[in-house]
Amino acid sequence: MNLFNFKNRNCKIIAEVGQLHDGNIKNAHNIIKKLAKTRVDAIKFQTHYAEEESTLKEPWRIKFSKKDKTRYDYWKRMEFTPEQWLKLKKHCEKYNIEFLSSPFSKKAVDVLNKIGIKYFKLASGEINNPFLIKNIILSKKPVLISTGMSNFSEIDKIVKIFKRKKTKFSLLQCTSKYPCGAKDLGLNNIEKFKKRYNCLTGFSDHSGNLFASLAAISMNADFIEVHVTYSKNHFSPDSSSSLTFKEVAELVKGRDYISEIINNPINKNKL
Repeated sequence: MNLFNFKNRNCKIIAEVGQLHDGNIKNAHNIIKKLAKTRVDAIKFQTHYAEEESTLKEPWRIKFSKKDKTRYDYWKRMEFTPEQWLKLKKHCEKYNIEFLSSPFSKKAVDVLNKIGIKYFKLASGEINNPFLIKNIILSKKPVLISTGMSNFSEIDKIVKIFKRKKTKFSLLQCTSKYPCGAKDLGLNNIEKFKKRYNCLTGFSDHSGNLFASLAAISMNADFIEVHVTYSKNHFSPDSSSSLTFKEVAELVKGRDYISEIINNPINKNKL
């Protein structure tokens, strides 16, 4: 599968696992198995390495984990080895699903490159991280860029960098609120990005419901990224802003229905 190849108007749906696996590799594989049944196009993880991102003295921003004394301890528990990442990638490929991940350090970029990742996802909080961006660009892989923490001046800057380096990219409208209410979704930016930057565009959703993504698909989004959870009350930083596996399956069905409408315009004079 080529995520950046659009033979027809068929939005690609990406399921974001985030930290739902809670550092348990068996759980991560189980999530892939469950998502395969939903028929998503891609499954995205986050590649964290505590020593690259945090310090032993870094305080919690929001204390959500009872298992971990410090933020460093939490990220340490979320780590997987390169061999484990490779197995997760192969597991996705078994179902003809694209494997994606957001790196948060040079080490993460190197690990993901080593296992043969085809695309990168740049998280909203890293759009002003020139060191990380430089290493992603050096990989010569297409990049999906979330814009949840960026204004147009900052987006202009990163687009200029990616175009100068001839790196294929897509911009995802995103609002970094968890969960995000309807008034703050900003779906108007999907078309605005398309016209302003002449690129593929999409929507990274934190609403916690189906409606926002279905609306984005009807508004010409090329990509939809949704967080996934077992339930809205499940222990995970993103559960309240995520879709359940059942909801993800419904989203795929909705995408297919909307795509059929879009791909079959009706000429009223020929009825």
